[in-house]
Amino acid sequence: MIRKAILKDVNSIEDTYNEHFQYELNHTAFTVFKKGVYPTKDDAERAIYAGALFVYEENGTIVGSIIIDKVQPIEYATATDTTVTAILITCSLLKRNFFFP
Repeated sequence: MIRKAILKDVNSIEDTYNEHFQYELNHTAFTVFKKGVYPTKDDAERAIYAGALFVYEENGTIVGSIIIDKVQPIEYATATDTTVTAILITCSLLKRNFFFP
């Protein structure tokens, strides 16, 4: 189920971020995300207050999240395409080979 995130989801969302970073380390597969830089728990909280953070749940457990807005994170300020919409997708489904069979 996809739904709008609420503040009590923040710790679970942060857990999916950490799972994502651990997956990258374990599989030498790196995205533009950096642990401690972006995404962070603070980014998730800001997105919740802005109404831009959604979560995906399976059996009552948050397994992924997405921020949908037109806010360019400071970390991407040097991007040359200013029309880029910042979309963050993290998903612990990676560890279940959901994306990479």
